[in-house]
Amino acid sequence: MLLILVCGAIMVTAHFVFKRIPKPSFVDRGEPIICNPVPDFSSYKVDLGTGPVIIPINFTSNTRALAMQNEILAATSSGINFSQKYLLVEASCGVTCQNHAIIDSITGNIMHYGMRTTGGVSFRPDSSLLIVNPIGNNITRYYDFKEGVLRYICEK
Repeated sequence: MLLILVCGAIMVTAHFVFKRIPKPSFVDRGEPIICNPVPDFSSYKVDLGTGPVIIPINFTSNTRALAMQNEILAATSSGINFSQKYLLVEASCGVTCQNHAIIDSITGNIMHYGMRTTGGVSFRPDSSLLIVNPIGNNITRYYDFKEGVLRYICEK
C-alpha cells in the first residue's frame, strides 16, 4: 500500500507492507492458577505416534528457530518424542538456561520456539502435558499442547 500525504509544499510518501500474521502457538496464561491437583501425564493421554521426523525442517515457519538449527537438525533422527506427532528439542542458552522448540513431524513446521527454562522440561510421546521447570527452585508450570497451541493449565 502506498500512502502519499501532501502538506503545503512538503510531500511525504510511505510504503506499507502487510504480512499475514501466523496463528499464535502460545495462549497467554493470564492470572496464575495454583494446581489442585497437580496434572499428571495420564490425564493428558494421546495416541502414541511413531515414525521419523520429516526432513527438511521448515525453518521459514519460524525463522527465530534458526538460532537452534544445529540442535533441531541433530534431533530429527531421534523421532517423535512429544504429544503424538511432535519433536521437542532442547538447546543450552547458558549455564542454567535451556531453550526449546516444538516441531510437527508431519509438516516439518516449527510450531513453537523460544520457551526458556532454568529447570528444563518434562514430557512424553503419549501425552500432551508439558511440565516446565520440574527441577529446581523456580515455579513449575503445566501446559497442554494440542493442535499446535501451548495452553497454560496451572502452576505450583
